[in-house]
Amino acid sequence: MARSARRFAAISTSVIVAAVLLVGASGPTRATASVLWVAQSGTAVVPGTSCTNPGYVGTTDVAIQAAINNASSDAVIHICKGTYSIGATLDLGSTPLTLVGERASTTILDGGSTLNRDGSWASGGVQILKTTANLTVQTLTFRRGHYATDTPSGAGAIDAYGTSAVLTVTSCSFLNNSTVNRGGAIRARNLTVTNSTFTRNSA
Repeated sequence: MARSARRFAAISTSVIVAAVLLVGASGPTRATASVLWVAQSGTAVVPGTSCTNPGYVGTTDVAIQAAINNASSDAVIHICKGTYSIGATLDLGSTPLTLVGERASTTILDGGSTLNRDGSWASGGVQILKTTANLTVQTLTFRRGHYATDTPSGAGAIDAYGTSAVLTVTSCSFLNNSTVNRGGAIRARNLTVTNSTFTRNSA
């Protein structure tokens, strides 16, 4: 097995992450990285180094989920500007991660639910993101996510209900997310929210 190491620092808000370790071998393998980049256009070269040189390319949940699947514990995933259509819930599993957008006004995760004129849920849509581990989200908009199951409970945008999981939300926007039970936008046991807005979320 051949090993190569590349070290660099990526700074987003207060997050500083250094040292990327890529592990390769002959034949198909999963290479994990500590800093990954997702963009809507460009030529993908995993794990990426910037929005102009991304590791994962696409306009839907598929590109973001691919980055999640290849992220090491405590990795930072940069999601570059654009509206990403979330057709299947992003599943972070038990891997602690940080998701960082360009800014909340330009990096949007859209769950696709149909709304009534007053902004309330009418039909369709999926829960945007779920995790059982520590998660930090920064400078992202979560909109039109919907969780349609009464039991177990869930949330339209982020479900982070692991027993000891900590969810940290900074400079994010939550708009028109809904659920049939508790947690229109967020369901979490341990939650810290800073400089974020919540508009027309319902349960």
